[in-house]
Amino acid sequence: MRGYHCPVASSNPIQSPSNAAPSKKTVIRNARLVDGSGNPETQADVTFQDGIITAIDPAAKAPTAHAHRVIDADGLFLTPGWVDIHTHYDAQAT
Repeated sequence: MRGYHCPVASSNPIQSPSNAAPSKKTVIRNARLVDGSGNPETQADVTFQDGIITAIDPAAKAPTAHAHRVIDADGLFLTPGWVDIHTHYDAQAT
């Protein structure tokens, strides 16, 4: 999954190199990672920078010393890049 674009994780619009903001690293720790491949979920840390996943490590193993933000996702699912939660569901029975 290295190098996947993660639009939800990107807090800055796409910028040209001339006006690019400083890069900020975010680590999501202890997530229940489901990668969409059909493999079972795994406990993992996911690191991304500038909206791009840069590393997937075993839970609680990702380095966080230089992270701008660390998010504790213990017990939460992380489904990067393949789940679209936008819906127009109407639960009215007919």
